[in-house]
Amino acid sequence: MTTRWSHLGLLVPRQRWLLVPYYLLPCAAGLVALLHPSAGVVAASVTLPWLVLIWAGFYVLGGALCTVGVTLKQLWGESLGLPLLASASTIYSTALLLSYPERGGAALVVGLLLMTQALGLLDRWMGVMALLRRARELETE
Repeated sequence: MTTRWSHLGLLVPRQRWLLVPYYLLPCAAGLVALLHPSAGVVAASVTLPWLVLIWAGFYVLGGALCTVGVTLKQLWGESLGLPLLASASTIYSTALLLSYPERGGAALVVGLLLMTQALGLLDRWMGVMALLRRARELETE
């Protein structure tokens, strides 16, 4: 039985198992952030406290979608989840970078690393979207 995107196996020849923990760990971090929100993020969202839940939820939902997609060898999971993960990483990075004067060098280091993570996630998303575009082209040929 072939599915609409069955020829993607030609474009993505093997499952990338290292992506499972790569996506599962932010999901776990989001769960921890829901239970114990970062002081910097809480301070950044003081006027709208429900934003903390949304930002942590981006990690949980984005990580879960990406993990399921990679496990099933389906690019839809990453195409939907990666923008959520990148957004959450950017938000947390910005909150940490803004808290640098009060929190010290560790906030600066972790903030810069999270921004690097966000850029890597965006790069991966652009690669996934390019694969999906190529799959559509192959489908019409």
